[in-house]
Order: sequence, then C-alpha cells, then structure tokens
Amino acid sequence: MVDEDAYLGEFRRGPAIFTVFALDKTHNTHNGNRRIRVDCNDGNGPSEVCTFTLNNAPDTAPGDASDGAPDSASDRAPSNNPNSTGNDNAGEAPADTTQWHGAWQGDEWCSWIEAEIRKVLAQ
Repeated sequence: MVDEDAYLGEFRRGPAIFTVFALDKTHNTHNGNRRIRVDCNDGNGPSEVCTFTLNNAPDTAPGDASDGAPDSASDRAPSNNPNSTGNDNAGEAPADTTQWHGAWQGDEWCSWIEAEIRKVLAQ
C-alpha cells in the first residue's frame, strides 16, 4: 500500500479527463482493502466521480494470473444489489465496490468508467 495519495493514471472520453488516485492508508478500510478515487475534469475543474474499493486486492494486477484466467475478485462487476453485503458467494472473495458521487450515481458512463479504472490498475 502507498503512504499518501498517489497518481495512478488517467483516461479520457471526449473532453473529459478522468484521473485515478490510490488513497493513502488512512482512507483504506478497516480490513485492509485498497481505496481508489477517480476525479473528472471536463473543463470546469476537477470533481470527484467515485471511490472504488478493491476488496482484499492481491499484490498482482487483475488478470496477471499465470494461467491467463481472469482474477476472480477484481474482474467481477460490483454488485448492484442494494442489500448485498459484498459476500453473497460463500468461499469467494467479496466483489469490488464503487461509491458514486452526486450526479454520477446511475450515469450511463458508470460501467465504462469501472472498466477504465481496471485498465489503469492493471498497468
């Protein structure tokens, strides 16, 4: 884990620039899950899009398994079930979660943004 907020990368869609940061240890969850923040600058200055939590993320990037198989925890889509505890599949690691900020909640770009976050994290 990093000791302070760290720039991880960025991605674009049209004029919008999305920047991905790893939050410092004080922002990580009590069980050691990594938290990632995404900001968007669409020409009006940066604003928070979401916070992405990697639940018990392995030290390797998603998809880095030697057999080429997807990483089960970090390649799964977050649960859309509002009653989900994140541990609905006994014996499996809980799915990653995303907390959307403001107007981003339910936006048509949400699934695309999550996919782009994963690409940045895999680099």
